[in-house]
Amino acid sequence: MKRLDIGILWLVLLSSCTTSSQEEPIPLKSSEKGWSSIKAGQTHTCGIDVRGEIQCWGQSGFESHENPIEPPLGRFVAIDSGNAFSCALSEGGSTSCWGDSSFGKASPPTEPLSLLSLGYEHACALDTNGEIVCWGIDDQALFETPTGNY
Repeated sequence: MKRLDIGILWLVLLSSCTTSSQEEPIPLKSSEKGWSSIKAGQTHTCGIDVRGEIQCWGQSGFESHENPIEPPLGRFVAIDSGNAFSCALSEGGSTSCWGDSSFGKASPPTEPLSLLSLGYEHACALDTNGEIVCWGIDDQALFETPTGNY
């Protein structure tokens, strides 16, 4: 994986929760060591720095008692963000999710996963056997995945 090592991270911050928009990039102070991955959710953004540690910023109004916005501690290799929740894969393959826990979207399976993708109110991943596993809300037949290994 190609690593991003930049001094300033430029993002265009757009929020559906405000009446104003930002058309010019806003410079944000980067991690001291740089970033390896970054994902934007509906109203928040999380990134993994080159040390494997997670940092999040943006609207924290989706904090719940069960799953606070604060990301987990440890070393992570992949991250994604959805609507008011984020999930990350640790170096060992375990999955951690935080943020809004409605519909079970912040409650990943306990089995090791190898790839992760978050939607608005659901998440899917590949397990170590190449099978697709999903969690969260299934109101659009989102969990009717094709059979086989990928």
